[in-house]
Amino acid sequence: MKIFDLEGATIISPSGNLDIETSKKFKEIAFKWCEKSQRGMILDLREVDHIDSIGLGSVVSIFNKCVNLRKKMVVVLVDGEVKNSILMAKLDKLMDIYENISNALGSFD
Repeated sequence: MKIFDLEGATIISPSGNLDIETSKKFKEIAFKWCEKSQRGMILDLREVDHIDSIGLGSVVSIFNKCVNLRKKMVVVLVDGEVKNSILMAKLDKLMDIYENISNALGSFD
């Protein structure tokens, strides 16, 4: 998992699977960084190969944590299984989704 700040936004880029085995740690790390972030958070899920219902729940929990802290959170995705899972769960109705970090970062203006 890569974590870095860009123009005041924290970018978290997990890789591999977001599932029952990895979601708890992912959520803990994201919660901590959401609290520290100046402008909000970008979850870059382009390197995630698979996401299950527990992983989707973690994304929602992270989004809610950011909202409660009055910070923005957006997601970066590309076409594939993970994007299909996000769309089937209708999370695109809850949070903004972008195809790259540049566009996601532009949404913070």
